[in-house]
Amino acid sequence: MNNSDKSGSAVYVVLGMHKSGTTLVSRLMSASGIDMGERDQGTDYDDGDHVERPETKEINKALLECGNLHSNRVRNKPTILAMETNKEKGKMVVEEMLARSPVVGFKDPRTCLTYAFWQEALPLQHKLIVVIREPWETWVHYTKNNKGNSVLFKMRGVLTGLLALRAWYKYNSEICKILETSPASNLLLNYRELMTNDAELKRLECFVNKEIPDLRDKSRYRSKSGKTLGYKIASKVVLIVFGENLELLLNKMNAKNPKTTL
Repeated sequence: MNNSDKSGSAVYVVLGMHKSGTTLVSRLMSASGIDMGERDQGTDYDDGDHVERPETKEINKALLECGNLHSNRVRNKPTILAMETNKEKGKMVVEEMLARSPVVGFKDPRTCLTYAFWQEALPLQHKLIVVIREPWETWVHYTKNNKGNSVLFKMRGVLTGLLALRAWYKYNSEICKILETSPASNLLLNYRELMTNDAELKRLECFVNKEIPDLRDKSRYRSKSGKTLGYKIASKVVLIVFGENLELLLNKMNAKNPKTTL
């Protein structure tokens, strides 16, 4: 591990799967003055502004050898060869980030799979911010736009939702392992709580030790949901076919975040 911490510097790594709220957290941090990378001020979230640092994202894609495949379909972890091949590039990216600003951060869902690589490249005292979103809201997000009447259309919607739930399980399983093994200090945030009350925002402010402008737009909370019948059936399928217990994992994660309530 890289022990060359610079006095007064800080690196924040935002972890969470797609559509879990990592973009919102990154935007909040950026607005507080933390360098989260360049972003096009003329675009918003729906236009593809995901507030992801291009250089770290490209290394993640190289590590996973996934090209432009959506991360919901990427569940492998980097090979030793891929990590060694990109080792110097990773260190250089970190050095360039810290040369640009003493307080920086980055986010990309794929980092849940590649964190072991970044742990070696980052300063010892880097910090983790984890964003959790309930799997039933993930299901609603990925199936809500698949409401056609044809059987094929409905089957495509179900398949998209099942892939999203399996990705939710994989990415959050990796996050659990990271929290259990990494010495980095961490903060767990719940997206629903973040969007519905001020306590999570205050916790984020305390963790980064900066005042954060309230950029939350509750109209963006469009997949607000309880456990729908579709989700209940899908979660049973995921459990029976793949042995992945979504809600057991959610409870495990929430146990690491005692301030979150269901």
